[in-house]
Amino acid sequence: MNGATIMLFLLSITCGLSAALPHGEEIEFRLEPSFRDGTLIWLARLPDGKIHCSSYTLMVVDDGGVASHSKAKPKLLKEVVVVAEDFDGLVSALEAQGLRAEAEASEHVGIDGASWMFRRKAGGRVLELKFWSPEIRKGSAAFALGVRFAAIAHIGGALPQESHDPLGDAPSVVPIKPFPQPRK
Repeated sequence: MNGATIMLFLLSITCGLSAALPHGEEIEFRLEPSFRDGTLIWLARLPDGKIHCSSYTLMVVDDGGVASHSKAKPKLLKEVVVVAEDFDGLVSALEAQGLRAEAEASEHVGIDGASWMFRRKAGGRVLELKFWSPEIRKGSAAFALGVRFAAIAHIGGALPQESHDPLGDAPSVVPIKPFPQPRK
């Protein structure tokens, strides 16, 4: 065998193994509101099967007259261990066709609102779905998924409240009720 054949063989074995392993999977929710600090919730399935969850504040930084969340180092809020059922439920919701359709229909309108991003990395594949202020659409799957992430991460007050106005007027910034607690 020549060098190219050996490399191709090793690459196919490596890709096959990483796709077959359930470990090394990561999911995250990123909320970046205009002109305010944001939130990052990151979950990972560790090699021992445990699920780790870290929550961060994304500090807003003035980047030459433009507010940006990407220039400052995230500040750790808390770390928790999550049960596999909650992690798997988030993964299922992320992969749902309805959420993808909502992401495709989401339009960036105006400068005041919030960018919501969900990402899943698993088996060499990355899925990223972006939304602009889904809390203004009653019954939004993206809003419901963001609430699930916040509940599982045990952080309250991080998300805006869902609008109950059929015209979609902007909701309040801080929830009135605490988030539901995840299953144990």
